[in-house]
Amino acid sequence: MFSKNNKISKRQMFRLLTYDLLGIGTLLLPSVLSKDAGKNGMLAILIGIAAGLFYCLLVGWLTGSMEEGESYPSYLKRCFGKIFGTVVFLFYAFYYLCLGGYSTYIFGHLMITDLLKEQSF
Repeated sequence: MFSKNNKISKRQMFRLLTYDLLGIGTLLLPSVLSKDAGKNGMLAILIGIAAGLFYCLLVGWLTGSMEEGESYPSYLKRCFGKIFGTVVFLFYAFYYLCLGGYSTYIFGHLMITDLLKEQSF
């Protein structure tokens, strides 16, 4: 994967990370879920995907009253008022930052425990 100058390109890094995340999500995560939950891990992933799709449909239905070209923060301010709309938007921002951090932690933990078992740190 590396060239003669021992450097990696952005395209190679993107492919490496993409394949790692897909491999972890499809090969390692179901077995870990089945061990932790005591249920079928693939079923837990499919239920999570269904819940995410339902959430997307719900948000799409609720924001159907948005005016064309209106951003989501301005829509929140129009519906809830300036102060409460800003609070709701900041809650969304904080929630998604925490969700991203937790997802990163889960994938990092899976890599260390299942992919790098015998590596010296």
